[in-house]
Amino acid sequence: VAVALLVDRGRLLVAELPDPVSGRTLYRPPGAEIAFGERGHETVQRAFREDFGIGLGDVRPLATLESIHRFAGRDGHELVLVYEATAGDPRLWAQQRLLSRRGDQSAIWVPVEQFRRGEAVLLPDGLLPLLE
Repeated sequence: VAVALLVDRGRLLVAELPDPVSGRTLYRPPGAEIAFGERGHETVQRAFREDFGIGLGDVRPLATLESIHRFAGRDGHELVLVYEATAGDPRLWAQQRLLSRRGDQSAIWVPVEQFRRGEAVLLPDGLLPLLE
């Protein structure tokens, strides 16, 4: 999996992941599964373009994290390539909610402090220290 961090004025753009079993919402930076033959930076560029119609600029590798979590009643274990990026369109910073073109996913700006205070769960594991 590859995800892109877009941070603006202490806010992080995250996809909302409602868990149908636990009822809680988890948050993860937008991204996608890496297709065979695709590089991680290409994956995040494709995901933002296909899902939200947004181009990314200045995509830089930041870290690789291993995430073990429970979602939808199943245990998950994934390696996550984390990239820093900027938005190709400055209007992105003013949008409060992005709805995917398919209408099946949304992303919102959440203050990083909410994750630090434990008010919201951020995936993947180990991502929060990278935001300092």
